[in-house]
Amino acid sequence: MNSAVKGRAAYIAGPAVCGSTPAASTAIRVRWENRHRRRYYEAVVQRDLFGGWELWKVWGALESARGGQQVLPARDKQSGLAALAQLCRHRERRGYMQVAGVGAISNGAAAR
Repeated sequence: MNSAVKGRAAYIAGPAVCGSTPAASTAIRVRWENRHRRRYYEAVVQRDLFGGWELWKVWGALESARGGQQVLPARDKQSGLAALAQLCRHRERRGYMQVAGVGAISNGAAAR
């Protein structure tokens, strides 16, 4: 287990192997941090209570309780993973470094 942020609920890192393939019902979780701006960003693709798929986005400051979250519905697991792949590219362009989660996400690599 890997606790990434002190003083907050422990974040359990998912598979950290590049190109790993999570089980069909497993949540896919990724965390990024920007140490210069002292910010974090997390994203999770998981099933909702009704069996559908959703993308959770959570963000905030590393040293305070301020932050936010957003839940976006996905048509299926593939579209959730495609949205997650786009989010990965966007976070990296903004200077965030991936610190936990699935190693390399492309438009379908983690879905198979």
